[in-house]
Formats: sequence, structure tokens, C-alpha cells
Amino acid sequence: HSLQRAAHGDMGTSISLGQPVSVLLRQRIPLTLRLVGIGLVMSWALAMALALSAAWLRVSAYDTATTVVSGTFLCLPAAVLALLSVLWNVPGALAIGLIVFPQVYRYARNLLAKAYALPHIITARAKGLSELRILFWHVVPVVGPQLLAVAGISVSIALGAAIPVEALCGLAGVGQLAWQAALARDLPLLMNITILVTLVTLLANSGADVIGRI
Repeated sequence: HSLQRAAHGDMGTSISLGQPVSVLLRQRIPLTLRLVGIGLVMSWALAMALALSAAWLRVSAYDTATTVVSGTFLCLPAAVLALLSVLWNVPGALAIGLIVFPQVYRYARNLLAKAYALPHIITARAKGLSELRILFWHVVPVVGPQLLAVAGISVSIALGAAIPVEALCGLAGVGQLAWQAALARDLPLLMNITILVTLVTLLANSGADVIGRI
């Protein structure tokens, strides 16, 4: 019954806030989209820069250093990074980016390492091709589809990270709204937020699959 009403634009009324759920989501979605979008751009830029440079340079010390850095952020809970962003007065988008970064870097680094071990890469290096040309002409096209799959997954990770970041940083987005609804046991609001996040995750994963097959 609730889904049937939602299809006609009626998402119900929040029990704790006393406002229509559609109005609350319309007010909060733009901030969350901006935070998640900026965080994803930051995380992917940093992860790919470190992964590509590590694969290109092939220096064990540099590879170990980048792995330690990503492992450190991977071990830190999302709530801790959110609290640090409050203490250091840094944007919440940066905290989301640092939460997503180690996940992206780990997969990207492993994919690049496997691609460099393929026979045609060894042949290209034996023929005297430069490392930069091998990277962008023979390695990146191989790992591209897998990276697109990781991109779809990173969207759901970023959405999950937005909840503690917005709640602890006092940012009035959908993540903070979900936190407040959970504390107040506001079922109509929680149900609609869950459906919204599920739809966004499905669209991101489906879009990555479609692009990867083109």
C-alpha cells in the first residue's frame, strides 16, 4: 500500500518531524548528492593517482608506502574520520572521500598488478615499449571494465559513509535524516530513505554494467 501511494507521489508523513517525507527528501537530497559526488571524485582521483603511479614506477618502497597509507584509512571507522573532520574543521566531503579511497585503491592496485602479469604485457616490454605507453595502451583498457564495476560499488559505499559524516558533522542531508529517523523509530521516513538508497545503488551498478558492455 505504501509503495502504491509512493508511485503517486505520496510518501507519507514523518512521525518524528511531522512533515511530508517527500518534502524532507526534496530539501535534503541536494546536499547529500553534492557531498557524495565531491567525495567520490576526491577518492577516485587519489586512488587512481597512487595506483597508476605505483604500477608505472614499479618501486617496492613506494608501493609499500601507498599500501600502508590506504591500509591505515581502511582500518579507521567511518565515525572516527567524521569526528576528525569536525575537530580539524575540514569539509565533510573530504571525510567521505577518505572513507571510499582505500576501497577503490585496493581493487585498482590489485587489478593493475594482475594486468601487468599478463603475457602480452611481458611481450610489449620485451619489444622495448615505454612503460607509459604500456600503461595507457595495454593495461588500462584491460582493467577498464572491472574499474567500472568498482565505480558502481563505490557509490553505495559513499552513501553509507554519508550517514555518520552528516550526523556527526551536523550536515542537514539525507544521511543525517536517516540517523534521526533511526533514533526516533520513524518507520515511514526510514522505509522511504531505504528505498531511495536502494534505487540509487541499483542505478549506479546497472549503469556501470551497461557502460562496461558498450
